[in-house]
Amino acid sequence: MAGGGTDVCEVVAFASGADDGFHPTWIGRTEDGDTACFVTDFLLFPGA
Repeated sequence: MAGGGTDVCEVVAFASGADDGFHPTWIGRTEDGDTACFVTDFLLFPGA
């Protein structure tokens, strides 16, 4: 399992407003393939 081989999984959930709740999210990874970050586009500026 990524993240140092632990058996612990963590989930982050949050409200994003009054829309449908579907937003594109990208996962950034380190050179070793571990998860480094998440970037979510909340589509606040369509077409920008």
